[in-house]
Amino acid sequence: MMRVKPGDLVLIFDPVRPSGGSGVRGVHIVSEVREDEVIARPLDRLDLNNRLPLTAIRAVWPASYAAEDLFR
Repeated sequence: MMRVKPGDLVLIFDPVRPSGGSGVRGVHIVSEVREDEVIARPLDRLDLNNRLPLTAIRAVWPASYAAEDLFR
């Protein structure tokens, strides 16, 4: 399992499928990490919050110290 923390950049790929899926794709900034999901904002729409399962995360780029402080 990937370690994700607030402020990290993540690549999301959650295709629409019959068993569930939001259709969300792209690079997001993580705002909050929960037990089995994250709340993340797309880079082009920082006013939009998406609740996404951890299984939708394909890659993680660690946050800089500055970004970590923004999301505490």
